[in-house]
Amino acid sequence: MHRERIPELEHHTTDILQTRRHLHRHPELSNQEHETAAYLASRLASWDIPLRTGIAGTGVVALIEGQAGPGPTVAIRGDMDALPIHEERQHGYVSTRPGVMHACGHDAHMTMALFAGRILHQRRATLRGCVKILFQPSEEASPSGAEAMVRAGALADPPVDAVLGIHVFPYLPSRAIGVRPGVATAAADEFEILVHGRGGHAGYPHLAVDPIVAAAHVILALQTIASRRIRPNDPVVVTVGTVDGGTKANIIPPTVRLRGTFRTQNPQVREQVAEEIDRIAQGVANSHGATAEVTIHWGCPSVINDPPLTEAFVRAGQRLLGEGAVQILPEALMGADDFAFYQQHIPGVYFRLGTGNAEKGTELPLHHPRFDIDEDAMPIGVAMLVEATEEFLRTLAPVSAPAA
Repeated sequence: MHRERIPELEHHTTDILQTRRHLHRHPELSNQEHETAAYLASRLASWDIPLRTGIAGTGVVALIEGQAGPGPTVAIRGDMDALPIHEERQHGYVSTRPGVMHACGHDAHMTMALFAGRILHQRRATLRGCVKILFQPSEEASPSGAEAMVRAGALADPPVDAVLGIHVFPYLPSRAIGVRPGVATAAADEFEILVHGRGGHAGYPHLAVDPIVAAAHVILALQTIASRRIRPNDPVVVTVGTVDGGTKANIIPPTVRLRGTFRTQNPQVREQVAEEIDRIAQGVANSHGATAEVTIHWGCPSVINDPPLTEAFVRAGQRLLGEGAVQILPEALMGADDFAFYQQHIPGVYFRLGTGNAEKGTELPLHHPRFDIDEDAMPIGVAMLVEATEEFLRTLAPVSAPAA
């Protein structure tokens, strides 16, 4: 990294590490991020950065006003919530809350957004325009925290022209930067299927309609959506995550409930998969003398990175890290992020920070009970947020500018 680009980092490296570890030790679940919000607000206030709290419940929005003249407004998103996972890793900053863990790197995201904000505030005399830091609740849960932040006015007053999002990525080598123009993640939606049969005695199945058998056939048939109903060029994943039914080994229950997700990268395919789930569930259940009730819970659309902004992001990364340092990711990911809801209103760039390091054991996947990051990557993430924000401020025209 060309450290002369972000000399302030030298003074913040230890604080970055300690901040992330504090947040890791004190995780909070979606929409319960009260202590997290208070901690972030106290840090911002200690640096005299103006802020608002209670946005969409527990959200915090900081505003940095440039003093070099008017210009665009760029937002940086930091998601706040942890996951209902019991941490199994042993280290000095293990979660203090049994069954709750930052297993998706949101502790690092908050930390990097916080210190990017601090450095940009220190540079405000040279900035044209404004920077907002959006500390967002409930990325991991539905309803979406990003949607709630938008409804609460987080992208207004002043209106935001572009948004940046960062995500740690154990599948890239530590300190690497990866980005993909266009579709970057899948849309992720949930379905619930109630298979209704007729309960009875396990010894007399002919007098009952067994919803467990029918549900088992539904599960298998759902897998034909990707292989037989959608063209091979379009990625689709249909997963049944829970199967609930029955109370005792010798009783055929009246109902079985299936819950799962489907992930797509094309809006038309997204609609088609929902229709196929309903068609298959109804048809297969009926073939067993049962009925099916299907509910679709629409979730996150795909993250779609704005191509011109992505080019500007790559330029910033090359200036900071060197020619060819920013990797263009070859394919969109099947994971999802509600960052997409910001991009439905304004252009944005969502990028990956590599944190995989075999020697440090940080190559385990996201949402794993022993997930951790290579903390040495965080200064690169902070620097990339600062450099990209400044690039956007220099090149973007503000949304609020009058038409020529």
